[in-house]
Amino acid sequence: MNRIIILITACFLVMTGIARAQFTKENYETVYDSIRELQIDFERSVDVS
Repeated sequence: MNRIIILITACFLVMTGIARAQFTKENYETVYDSIRELQIDFERSVDVS
């Protein structure tokens, strides 16, 4: 399940062009936090059982 979420998020980042930007450590951490928030929201909206 987590792999699916990571793939969806990675595709989203590429489509928005964020993944093509040059990451500084701060940018990477911000994106990582956003991914975690998206994952939590996604798990809430989808019945994981």
